[in-house]
Amino acid sequence: MAFRRALNSWASEELDPNVDDQPYFDSFNGNDPIRQGGVRNIYARENIGLLFNYICTGWAEAILPATIYPFMTNYLNMDGYQTQAAIVLITFPYILKTFFAILSDCLPIMGRRRIPYLIIGWSICLCFLVSCVFVPQTDGYWKHGDLNTFRDNESLRTVVLNPNAPNGGFGYVLMMMGATAGFCMADSAGGAVMVEFAQREPENIRGTTQTIITLAKFVSGGVAAAIIAVCFNGVEYGGTFSWTLSFNQVMLVAAVAPVRTILSLSSGVFNNIFAVFLFALAMHLTRSHFLHSDWRLVIFVTTVVTVAIQWTVDFVMVFDVVRSPEFYVGVPLTYQVPVAIRNVVVTFATVEIADERFEASTYALISTMNLAAGPISTSLFKQIDASFLAYKEDIAKDTPEVRWEVAYCLIICYCARLFSNVTLVLLPRQKKEAQELKLKGNTHSQLALVTFLVGVFALLWGVVTNVMSIYPGTSCLPIAGGPGCCSDGTPAIHRGSTTAC
Repeated sequence: MAFRRALNSWASEELDPNVDDQPYFDSFNGNDPIRQGGVRNIYARENIGLLFNYICTGWAEAILPATIYPFMTNYLNMDGYQTQAAIVLITFPYILKTFFAILSDCLPIMGRRRIPYLIIGWSICLCFLVSCVFVPQTDGYWKHGDLNTFRDNESLRTVVLNPNAPNGGFGYVLMMMGATAGFCMADSAGGAVMVEFAQREPENIRGTTQTIITLAKFVSGGVAAAIIAVCFNGVEYGGTFSWTLSFNQVMLVAAVAPVRTILSLSSGVFNNIFAVFLFALAMHLTRSHFLHSDWRLVIFVTTVVTVAIQWTVDFVMVFDVVRSPEFYVGVPLTYQVPVAIRNVVVTFATVEIADERFEASTYALISTMNLAAGPISTSLFKQIDASFLAYKEDIAKDTPEVRWEVAYCLIICYCARLFSNVTLVLLPRQKKEAQELKLKGNTHSQLALVTFLVGVFALLWGVVTNVMSIYPGTSCLPIAGGPGCCSDGTPAIHRGSTTAC
């Protein structure tokens, strides 16, 4: 009965608040909401499914990228530009959210626009995760994991077990891409429901729904990251534990979420749990103080603070001022607060401009344009990095020359990130300004077409070059971020401005 009521609550017909007031809060004082019908109580049985959808999304969203460093960098010994490409490709289905959202808005299934796509999306995700569980795991590159794990023992560090291990990463990336596509479809439909709920809120509290949902999603992701930190930390994956889960077992954990509570925690787990509390603090600050703040100012300040923290940590590590794992993992957690505030504030404008019955398309389109910058920026950054001594083998040497080469890469990266703040002039300052822009702003079809074409080109370029980075036959090409290819197709040995076979 509860499941049937949950289906009805997200059907194409809205619930009548005069019939059953349980899924609604009492009236609030404040300006009129964008959408009539009463403020939804997302904790009610009729609406709790939305919260569970975001909890499951946070779980899968945290586990898949968390496997890249221990499995692909340490176990398969893939180079840095390849793992960066893997991150882009695994998260690529986020860019397809607009397509999924258009389906949800315009193609109802059995009269419902949300529930069917939630079910289909999670079914696709489960199928690919189960495939990851049963595909035999390839042998690792090194006998004892990453080449830096046994730096003091040359005999252990140089034993190569499977020289073709880096080429095996391509298949794993494709399966995780499929799983991401599944929960992105569900997330698109869930985003539409979130917008519908948020638009029912009066102006003085509008934004509360996004804050609560984002908090639930991040807490779930924090728990998932904690499990990976403990259970995927064996010697062969670059860790120090004598026991570990295999990659197949980690995918099983992702497929059967949620799992039991972890009783014993390592320092890495405490860091993840601490990040959850910091994020909860950020959600409280957002709800209490930033619902009516200038969006431009909030995003600008949080971006600068985040870059300042990351810049400081990276440079003291690169130049061997402090190279403590606790420092490298612990200090960056402090930027969880500004990152969380920035991410939530970005969604506020979406709620203001989304039209009824096109909630999913509007929300997903804005998310897609934001995420479309990822593949092209990663592609360009990898090609820039290819001119520096910043490959894995170079970093292992840790010479002064290599340190400065890595520093130059970081300077370029963070300067580009700060430069992105110039686009804030296009963002409305607050809710009323967003509404005025929607109602009174002019349209320009030619500019829209140019923007669309540039976005498509950037997306295609980024995706193709990132696929080339992890495909064995093209991973050595400079356009893919590689050092160059020899006549036999193998990567060049010498790094930097010159290459040699």
